[in-house]
Amino acid sequence: MNCGIISTNHVSGSAKFELNSLNDIRTKLIPLFEQFPLNGVKYLDYLAFKEGIATKLNEGLLKDKKHELILGLKHTMNSKRIDFEMPFLHKITVTPYWLLGIIEASFSISKHNALNVIFYLSLTSAQAPLIIGIKDFFNFFFDGGRSS
Repeated sequence: MNCGIISTNHVSGSAKFELNSLNDIRTKLIPLFEQFPLNGVKYLDYLAFKEGIATKLNEGLLKDKKHELILGLKHTMNSKRIDFEMPFLHKITVTPYWLLGIIEASFSISKHNALNVIFYLSLTSAQAPLIIGIKDFFNFFFDGGRSS
């Protein structure tokens, strides 16, 4: 993307990619997510984020009004989200590469009464449509694409 900053925190062992240029967000990030839409609840956060960018760029709004609208959007995102309804036309698209990205650290071996080998994907109940999409992908994949 030729933009953004990567930083690492050696204390927490984490790394992050940050993109804070309004122009890069508008011209690179948003077109990327329009071409490759998110599948789950993060899609709703993306829509609010995109609306916030449009509000910030709206020259017809006063600064205080922009601040009020953007703050309102912020209070509907991530852990503050209470509405999980997906837009009617949003389609969940599971691809092998997308699936590989979401299932990191989802393998387990446990010993209860017997040795169990488990593959699991744990998301919030709001993500149930996404889990169904993943299950449908597995059914299609292992059925050789014959399922309808």
